[in-house]
Parts: sequence; structure tokens; C-alpha cells
Amino acid sequence: MTDIQALSSLAGLTTLSLASNRIDDISPLAPLKKLDRLDLSGNIISQLSPLVLNEGLGQSDIIDLRNNPLSTISLTTNIPQLEQRGALVRK
Repeated sequence: MTDIQALSSLAGLTTLSLASNRIDDISPLAPLKKLDRLDLSGNIISQLSPLVLNEGLGQSDIIDLRNNPLSTISLTTNIPQLEQRGALVRK
């Protein structure tokens, strides 16, 4: 799977596993405010700004980003922003 655009309208999702795909664009996840568990491990994601834009991600939410080629900005800015909001980020 590479295109997750269809997920952007599923506002009620609380758990989403997209592990081990070829996803690089996670912007469709920005409007999914009810997510509390998100597994994006094993993809080709470098930019995490859509997750930061998702104001629903925060306290006690779990985000798995292991095995992705994350950009320097994602590692040094975006992940700390998510962690400051209380998210547990696996990187």
C-alpha cells in the first residue's frame, strides 16, 4: 500500500496499523483526531509534520515510527513536539 488518502474521511478511527507498506505521504492522517494508537513502522516516511498538525495526538497516545527514513527535522523538531504533548513515540 502506498496511498492512504481514503483514510482521511474516517474521523472515528482510534487505532490504525499501517506497518510494513511503502507509505511516504501521511498527510491524510492529519484530520484523524481520535487516533490513540498509530503504527507506521516499516514504511518510507521522512516528514512527520502532518502528525504534529493532528491536534488529537498527545497524552498517552502511542505512535510507532520505527524503521522509517525520518528527516533530521522530524527527529529533532517534530518528534519532540509530539512527546511534549504526551505522546509515546517509538523511533
